[in-house]
Amino acid sequence: MTRKSTLLITTALGHAYKSDESYLLLGEWCRLYSRYKSLKNISYQLLPYHWSDREKAYSDFKYLNILNRQLLQELTVVLNNLHGKKYSEKTWNVLIGHWLVQFTAVIFDRWNMIDCAIKKYDNLETVILDIKSESCVPNDSSEAGQFFINDRWNHYLYGILIKKWSKIKIIQKQEAVHSKVIKKNKYHDTVLFRLKRQIKVTINWLLNLSPRSSIYIFGGVYLSFFDKIKLILSLKGTVNNRLFFDSEKIELDVNFRKWNMVNDTYNNKFEEIVRSLLPEFMPKTFLEGFQGCNNENTIKSCSQKEKVIFTSNYHFSSDVFKRFYMEKIENGVRLVIGQHGGGPLHKYNGGTTFELAIADAYLSTGSGNCKKNSKIKNIGQLFNRLKYNKYNKNGCALLVTVAMPRYSFDLRSMAIAGQMIGYFEDQFAFYGALTNKIKEQLNIRLYSSDYDWGQKQRWMDYFPAVKFDSNKKMDKSIGQSRLVIATYAATTYNQTLASNIPTIIYWNPEHWELSVESDLFFEEMKRVGIFHTTPQSAAQQVVKIWDDIDKWWHSPDLQSVREKYCRAFAHKPKDLVKKIKRALAEEAHIYDQEKRINA
Repeated sequence: MTRKSTLLITTALGHAYKSDESYLLLGEWCRLYSRYKSLKNISYQLLPYHWSDREKAYSDFKYLNILNRQLLQELTVVLNNLHGKKYSEKTWNVLIGHWLVQFTAVIFDRWNMIDCAIKKYDNLETVILDIKSESCVPNDSSEAGQFFINDRWNHYLYGILIKKWSKIKIIQKQEAVHSKVIKKNKYHDTVLFRLKRQIKVTINWLLNLSPRSSIYIFGGVYLSFFDKIKLILSLKGTVNNRLFFDSEKIELDVNFRKWNMVNDTYNNKFEEIVRSLLPEFMPKTFLEGFQGCNNENTIKSCSQKEKVIFTSNYHFSSDVFKRFYMEKIENGVRLVIGQHGGGPLHKYNGGTTFELAIADAYLSTGSGNCKKNSKIKNIGQLFNRLKYNKYNKNGCALLVTVAMPRYSFDLRSMAIAGQMIGYFEDQFAFYGALTNKIKEQLNIRLYSSDYDWGQKQRWMDYFPAVKFDSNKKMDKSIGQSRLVIATYAATTYNQTLASNIPTIIYWNPEHWELSVESDLFFEEMKRVGIFHTTPQSAAQQVVKIWDDIDKWWHSPDLQSVREKYCRAFAHKPKDLVKKIKRALAEEAHIYDQEKRINA
């Protein structure tokens, strides 16, 4: 008698479940909250997530770092041959490096889950939809980032992995019409978006009316408008402030994808897989559109006198910017990156690894990160708009939450993919441990992107009377609150601590690992009641201090601990503009020295 097979579900792309069939869900990303009720009536198993083992995650991160360096070497040869260039690895890394870090982590994750399923179940079959391959090739690296967390793109990728590298039985089906379009940001098509974009263009034109020589190029520097003006004026006509918008739509040309990697020897099946998939999934801006990015609006419009380029986010988000800088790096132009987030660096983070590889100087938010790398300079927070000691002593408390995508898009020491379920449960445990009096005066600020987690519905199902923060701007919500409760290791709590706004922090330290340089500072913050490693402990602290938060917050011991932490990781200097100017001048001086040496 033939043993009944188990149907492997790879994504949340609509599948009609039947009560008489057995299912294996590849990960939490398959189990949308809106479908929880229907899943109760079927027999299914949820495959354990391989990166729930955080030691494995860190080990995999180090392995992928080594592999990425090897792939960069190989791709440098391929792309130079393809485009008739002689660029260095560092130059190509500027354009492709961040995408490569993400892509290898994504393929490693998806293949590991397929491999886990194969090893645990010997009679699997799966449905693969006939998705057109050309619709899954990203226009640029920004669109690739959207694809990495998209159900349709991941279904297509899983289909390739299963067809080519597994013996899982395949059931081929037509793709539903409604699933064929990958959702884009609708805001980009609005009149308001176009109006704001035109205003930016006009302001940028005014800023560049009278530069005498463009020694410094600014783009996406994260400074406030007035700080940017002050910095530009202090540099006395040597700044060209530039805007870099999205890449134009590029047509697919398969002739640009008929190449193989230089190295055809592999240490394992994953390395064979990732090398095989690179030509198909590489963004068009690296291949078909590479020459098109080199146009008069980006490169030819600048002088040849630039010495330093300063940005905080364009090296991630804009392939047009990266292509622009590629033309400058070969001439020795220095790249200065401002820390776009805040606080201690994470224990491991693919994005930060990329930044430190391409930057000549990295402007950090305090002295504590400088021990990690000689490129890191202590400047202070570029981005903090909060006013010092400005909060409402009679206001509500604000619980600031986050949502990470259902699919991994990088390998970093944060909650990854299905680990968000544990994160949500921690928030409910915190709220449930508060008194009714405090619950009535607590606003929940949901993360702006839901990623189909159903954040709001989860909260309402657990706590029907819960209140949500309705302000569009975080700064306004913080200013109206008496206490900010931060639940993840990122920018928010570093801004409130630097601005001396009462703050309680809690997260699962197994899912939000930070650099060892910050350990002692967090131990001290734990001692004075700011930092907690369980939601229950954080809730107890809120109950304890609620009736006189200021007495707790302004105690000399706590303020001393806060100030030490801020000097190390969340510094908000009064002379920010002077510090940045000095750092930029130092890089320009290094540029001049290197030119003299190489003359």
